[in-house]
This record gives sequence, structure tokens and C-alpha cells, in this order.
Amino acid sequence: QGTDSPPVDAELNLKGSLSQHQLTLHIRDSDPLLQRNIQLALNGAWQNDRWQAQLTQCQDITGKVFRLANPATMTWSASQGFDLQQLALNVYEGQMQLERLHYRPAKPATTISTQPAEMLKLQTRGALKDFPVQAFMAWLVPEQSAALPADHLRLSAQWDMQLDQRLNGFLQLQRS
Repeated sequence: QGTDSPPVDAELNLKGSLSQHQLTLHIRDSDPLLQRNIQLALNGAWQNDRWQAQLTQCQDITGKVFRLANPATMTWSASQGFDLQQLALNVYEGQMQLERLHYRPAKPATTISTQPAEMLKLQTRGALKDFPVQAFMAWLVPEQSAALPADHLRLSAQWDMQLDQRLNGFLQLQRS
């Protein structure tokens, strides 16, 4: 049996033109006891059928739970899909480094251009360093998290995975 999450209030601001724009997103829990409030900001541009942006802010409202360590790069195009690179989040005293997340949806074959079908493609590579699993889960789902010390479970990991016709890759996980 699942549980419903309380509703959230969200505010999206978009300024600028298609060729140069800024986007901010503020998400707030409607329940004041839950402090899962998030702020995102990015600067983007659309040129030559390609969107590119720099994620400049990604954090909880106070910046104490998680915060962006440095700007990350995002791109999207119909032919290449979505790509996120160099996302580094400081989570309490730990870190999540997402070197790359690439997603391209499957494409059907076309008889007009004799383009063959392409499988869905998903690639991710990154690392965790002293990631505070229990503390982060207590912030994300407080009503379902046991009362354990914030540093009860910390993980470090490295991964590099690709999914197209097969799933290939590696995952190394260890308790910190």
C-alpha cells in the first residue's frame, strides 16, 4: 500500500527569449512541517535545433541538506536526446557526482528516409562519496524514516552503465 505525498506549491519563472533565457523553479511542501523545499535555476539558449543550458542552482531552500557544488551543463536535441554533465551535489557532508546522464528515446524506422530503427539509449556515469543515505532519506520521506543518527549509513560508489540493446557496465558500492 502506497502513501500519498502532500501537495506542493510550485512557482516557475521564465525570462528572456528563445535564444537566451533564465528559468527559476521553487517547489514548496504545502505542509509546513515538511521542509522538502527545492530551488532550481538555469540559464539556457536555443540555437540550431538544439537547447543548451547551465544549471546554476539546485538546492533545498536552506542549502543545508543538498546544494549544487558547481554549475552543470545540459543539452537537448531531437536527434541526440538529453544530456546532463558534471552535476555535483554536496549532500550534508557527502557528495554525489554525476559525470554524465544521457537519454535518447527509441526511434522507429522510417521508410521514406530508409533510416533504421534505433533502440532507447541510456548512459550514466558517476560517483558517491560518503553519501549520507539515512539523513537524506529522513529529509525526503520523514514519516517513513527510522530515527537513526544522520551518519548511520554512508555509502561511497562508482558506476558506469549503458543501456541500448543490452545493459553493460559496472557498479562498485561500499559502506564509508
